[in-house]
This record gives sequence, structure tokens and C-alpha cells, in this order.
Amino acid sequence: MNEDGEKVIYTNAVNVSMSQFDFVLDVCYRQGREVESQVKIVTSPQHYKALIHILTENLKRYEELFGPINLEVNQETLNRLKDKGLIKEMPNGRKK
Repeated sequence: MNEDGEKVIYTNAVNVSMSQFDFVLDVCYRQGREVESQVKIVTSPQHYKALIHILTENLKRYEELFGPINLEVNQETLNRLKDKGLIKEMPNGRKK
């Protein structure tokens, strides 16, 4: 809870599903193989589209201020950490 009594959560994973009438965002916290659902948000397609627009505009502003967000893995750093035994390959090719 923050000082205003509002619940604050951290998320690093979101699963999205949809039907003809709504979108469901399952907001999760992932640690290793463990995934814990924090909250489910159900919203109309119209509100979902408006939310995507708001998020896109804010992301553009963020990157204008702080530079682009890189989603690519730095292969050199990854190899160095693997060589030190700090990261291991998982069966599905993901790192842990």
C-alpha cells in the first residue's frame, strides 16, 4: 500500500486473452519458473484500444527523454555470465 492507502503491485509479465466482448489482462509477477497472478483486469475492446493508445504515447515520451528501450539480449554479456555459471540454459532455450 502507498501512503494514500492504494494497493501497489509490481509486474513483469502480462497474459492477454479476449472474447468478442472484452479483453482480459492477467497481470503477473514472474520469478524464475514461478508465475503469480497479481490482478485480472477485464475491459471493453474500446477501453482496451484507448489504453493501448495512452501506453504507446507515454512510451514514445519516455524514449524521447531517456533513449530507446533495448529488448535485445547483449550476447557478449550473456556468454560471459554463462561462462561464469551464473546463467544456465533451460530445456526450452530460456535462461534462468
